[in-house]
Amino acid sequence: EINQPCILGAGITGVVFRVTSDVKSSTHELSKTHSILWKALKVVVGDDEAIKRLRGQWELMTSVGKSTERVVQLGAIYTDTGFGAYLMEEVGKPVEIDTAEQRKALFMALQDLHLNGVTHGDARVSNAIFVSCGIKWIDFPLLNIYQILSVKIEVDFRSLFRSVEFNKARLNMYKHSLMIDTYKFMYR
Repeated sequence: EINQPCILGAGITGVVFRVTSDVKSSTHELSKTHSILWKALKVVVGDDEAIKRLRGQWELMTSVGKSTERVVQLGAIYTDTGFGAYLMEEVGKPVEIDTAEQRKALFMALQDLHLNGVTHGDARVSNAIFVSCGIKWIDFPLLNIYQILSVKIEVDFRSLFRSVEFNKARLNMYKHSLMIDTYKFMYR
């Protein structure tokens, strides 16, 4: 785990870093053991508008997170002139969609979100992570232009379907390229 990259992702709202804290487990002073707890820290450096967007996203995700366990839980937010950051729960892994079962789990996670009265607004494979308790959603956009819940749900499913198909196609192209490279190497 220590050799994983420190930057987990970057987007319009900010950069997400993998951070750690030292956690002591056990109540007996002599037998305290230390384990590393990895979390994610979203950081924005920029003008007042960038900090305002970060605070808006934090407020939205904190509110939505009260409705369902399918949303990454957030810690406190810190903002100052030109800087803002908030801590997120455990670091997850990218959701894999290689098998039909994995794709079904992703769509079920989206459906679970909808059953709790929450729509994402940008439901893509890259906005879902796999943590110890299952799939959770991250990076809710601030503006969801659709007003009718059924339309929002349909847009979420269409976005996720397109994202899954795009990622499957990219994976197939990569596998195909590997096969061609292997063939060229073997039959020179």
